[in-house]
Amino acid sequence: MRWSTLDLLSLPSIRAISEKETYDIIVDKSTCDAISCGDDVRVPLPYPLLPADAASNAEGEMSMVHIHPLHILGLHLASLVPAGGRWIALSYSGHRFPFFEPYPATVEEGKLDEELMQKGFVHPGRLWRLERQEMVELEDDGGSTEGRGIVHRPKTAHWIYVMVRTDVVLNVRR
Repeated sequence: MRWSTLDLLSLPSIRAISEKETYDIIVDKSTCDAISCGDDVRVPLPYPLLPADAASNAEGEMSMVHIHPLHILGLHLASLVPAGGRWIALSYSGHRFPFFEPYPATVEEGKLDEELMQKGFVHPGRLWRLERQEMVELEDDGGSTEGRGIVHRPKTAHWIYVMVRTDVVLNVRR
């Protein structure tokens, strides 16, 4: 077993690891939750990580854009995991990953703009397949809410996502 620490939203950090190693399984204990709360990430387009079948189509004038951090996370982790590898994520959200259906309705909610894909950013849904999504309810602590002013205590749960890396090959554009 190998543990690595790196900035998952930094392409140089990802490339430094991916040139040396790959990971068959990535365990994400709410990293996706923390990253989803961050600001959109400013990146160049065409993005330097592209599917082998799209590398020649993404040539053109470079521009800087902002992309939801979970799309960056999905793309960067895909560069570290071989086809068939797994990304296991524990989240507090039943709708954490905006690159799986049902897609968000707006860019503000995390939808990946079609224009960004045309300009050279790969949709992470091409790189990962959602194999399983399961809710794990937390046990009630049994504490009484009587006399504490609590009218209703909602159910609390975690979500486990198991994603499988597809066979789409990523190349690094220099």
